[in-house]
Amino acid sequence: MREPEYKRLKRRIETEYHEKLAALDMVFRMSNSSTVKNGNQDTRKSKGAVPQAVRNALHKLSGEFTASEVEAQMKTDDPTTNFKRASISSTLRRLAGDDEIVCTVEGKGKRPSKYRRK
Repeated sequence: MREPEYKRLKRRIETEYHEKLAALDMVFRMSNSSTVKNGNQDTRKSKGAVPQAVRNALHKLSGEFTASEVEAQMKTDDPTTNFKRASISSTLRRLAGDDEIVCTVEGKGKRPSKYRRK
């Protein structure tokens, strides 16, 4: 192999490398921007986000309420909220266990638990 041929091949390989690297960077940026648009930033919320959102919703509810009513209030407050109902329900159980709220009706099967503020 002579030097001119070596230099030509080296330039071609370097060009291909940089094009592939730029394409990889673009795919990475596109995949991150689409997850942020969908609200799935990294699919995990910061620690304490669910209890804080539930507490904020509870301040606006009166009388007895269920997990689905709390979820509806949370969506009214912030339409981009996408917490799972199971997370909301377990947060309500935990708050009842910590005596922040009172469980008035224990749920069973498809019948939801009902809570009220103290």
